[in-house]
Amino acid sequence: MLKNENIVCFSNFYWGPLKQRYEHIMLELSRHNRVLFFELDSDIIRQAKRNLLFKWLRGPVKVLDNFFVASPPPSFPFKYTIPMLNTISQRLNVVYYKKIIRKMGFKDFILWMTRPAHFELIGRMGEKLSVYDCVDAHKGFHLIHQQQLMNLQVRNLIKMEEKLLKRANLVLTSSQELYTEKKNFNKNTYFVPNACDAGHFKKALDPATKIAARMAEIKKPVIGFIGLVDRCRLDVDLIKKVAAAYKDYSIALIGPNYLYNEGFSGYDNVHMLGEINYEEIPNYLKAIDVAIMPYKRNELVKSINPVKLYEYLAAGKPVVCMDYAETRGLEHLIKVARNEDEFIDLISACMQENSPELINRRLESVKQHMGETAGVKEMEKYCKRVVPVTRKLNFMSKIVIRLKHILNIFSPTPWMVEFLESREMKEKIRQLCQELKFDFIQLEYGYMAGYADAVLPGVPTIVDEHNIEWALKFRMFKNRSFGFKKIYEWYEAKRFLDWEKRKSGRISGYLFVSEKDKSLHEQNISGIKSTVIPNGVDTDYLKPSNETFTGKPNLLFLGNMDWFPNEDAVIYFAKEIFPLIKAKY
Repeated sequence: MLKNENIVCFSNFYWGPLKQRYEHIMLELSRHNRVLFFELDSDIIRQAKRNLLFKWLRGPVKVLDNFFVASPPPSFPFKYTIPMLNTISQRLNVVYYKKIIRKMGFKDFILWMTRPAHFELIGRMGEKLSVYDCVDAHKGFHLIHQQQLMNLQVRNLIKMEEKLLKRANLVLTSSQELYTEKKNFNKNTYFVPNACDAGHFKKALDPATKIAARMAEIKKPVIGFIGLVDRCRLDVDLIKKVAAAYKDYSIALIGPNYLYNEGFSGYDNVHMLGEINYEEIPNYLKAIDVAIMPYKRNELVKSINPVKLYEYLAAGKPVVCMDYAETRGLEHLIKVARNEDEFIDLISACMQENSPELINRRLESVKQHMGETAGVKEMEKYCKRVVPVTRKLNFMSKIVIRLKHILNIFSPTPWMVEFLESREMKEKIRQLCQELKFDFIQLEYGYMAGYADAVLPGVPTIVDEHNIEWALKFRMFKNRSFGFKKIYEWYEAKRFLDWEKRKSGRISGYLFVSEKDKSLHEQNISGIKSTVIPNGVDTDYLKPSNETFTGKPNLLFLGNMDWFPNEDAVIYFAKEIFPLIKAKY
């Protein structure tokens, strides 16, 4: 968990009832950090139309204990048509931003950006770390209706984003498609998919949750959509076809309406319910029979990872959506349509899919997406008792992990130890030591040795050293070509050895897989009993079958390919050994 940091976020939205990815992330981070949230920096014309022209003069407003919302001064219009106007606007606004930041006492803060125009802020704000959270393929934006001018704005927008991608210390993307594209500009780019507060949306299944009054007035059954209602992403023509095909059904569109005069006149069964509070969403979802995602299939939509998909599933609702990259592979949970006719037909099929079994399957899928363990039942086959400890992972856990990884460089604790540290786990160990009598406690891997601090005195604690992590890091250091990674491997190896020496006073004994590991460990950490227990395999389980193989010869490697020794071994085999096999056979 990221703690005791100052975070300044520049959002792509106004603060309000509709919570997007950025709002959820900042709200979660504010539990243990201070957050200053700047709203959308719109131009002077748009602010005047929304009566927001002087909102920035009020200064920051306290929303929660550690969460403050402020409005930027208005910027120049046409800043995407004439990039120099964006440069002037942003640099003038920096003076105001820095004044607010000083007033709030934010020192050594993390700068969090969400729009390409924010590239001008990096290095001018006094930040210690800059993060760009990318959720849109900007080449798909239709900023205005004049095609020639629109293309000019999109080209300028893309150029701004390229500058932001190259300048930011860390880049996060919400979809795999965006990750594939953006990683070419910044090596510190990571895919962090969206998710949701599953507990909040599960309230839609709670008998105590009342249906919203406006939904109760709508004729059943109800086909529902919750989100931004606009022409950019939403396929309005498809919704009209759904309304025409299901005249006896109600179509409820819930969320901010940006269609203006392009509404649904003549479609009496379409109900535009407008913006609602985030807390009310379960009350509206409860009345929906089938949830839909009627998105266009354009450049913008193909790169999104929709939060609402997980919200619908967390509420147990059957879902119909159009086919695009982020929905493929989920056909066992949702209905994916290849065309408009199929989309319309699948709605009818979903009306019959509200059984308890299907609802539980949807809820379980969200749990797995949120990182909750799926192996407890399997472990119970072999253990008298299994006590799972949930690390309270959520949709922004990966984001926090990336930030912590960077900040960990300044810590005496090795990264893997800090990554696996869990206060809940230590509390559970203490509790179990008081409840039960253990002959000994075994900790798997050296980086778990910190949990020995939670074991009551007098209970033997054994560490099973599958690998000597610091020795492995030193070998990785020697094999790396010169550069930052080589220096980091040495630094991490030294930190790990120093840390394990500090923790050895709490350890009763060590297990090793080889005499070589045991000897190496004893040369650096002595005076503690150690034993070698070689690795083995279940020969009955892995016994070859009697089937005769007639196809081409195959070679199989089993192992995790994000672990350096496995990766190194496979590359060595492919380069040095496999050519010899091919030459001989």
